[in-house]
Amino acid sequence: MTTLKEIRTIKRLTQREAARRIGVSLRSYISYENDEDKASTPKYRFLASELERVAPLDEEHVGEFVYLDIINQARKYLYIYTPYLLIDNEMQIALELAVKRGVKITIVTPHIPDKPLVFLVSRSNYEPLLKAGVRIME
Repeated sequence: MTTLKEIRTIKRLTQREAARRIGVSLRSYISYENDEDKASTPKYRFLASELERVAPLDEEHVGEFVYLDIINQARKYLYIYTPYLLIDNEMQIALELAVKRGVKITIVTPHIPDKPLVFLVSRSNYEPLLKAGVRIME
């Protein structure tokens, strides 16, 4: 059987991260990881199975990071087609900085919404982006 420490090491987690992700206290996790006598207990097997299921990117905002990377690497132009323009401050700043370095940015959103409330939220993002020089088309 693979030990808690081996699983944690493979997943590149600290003891604190492992404990938090499987929902136990740090003290409890450390006691199970360091005590070989507990390796045969049902709780140890449960903790090991829970730790096995933890994905390395569970708490990462992969989609956002990909978009930020695309924006930051754009040199001449960038076209973004999206049904909903829901951006946070970090994304807005990245778009504004890209325009300042000469990237021509065009964002295309639908003119006829399928979700009226989301459409209004999307439109609330238009003004600061338009002022920064982003072209928006519906």
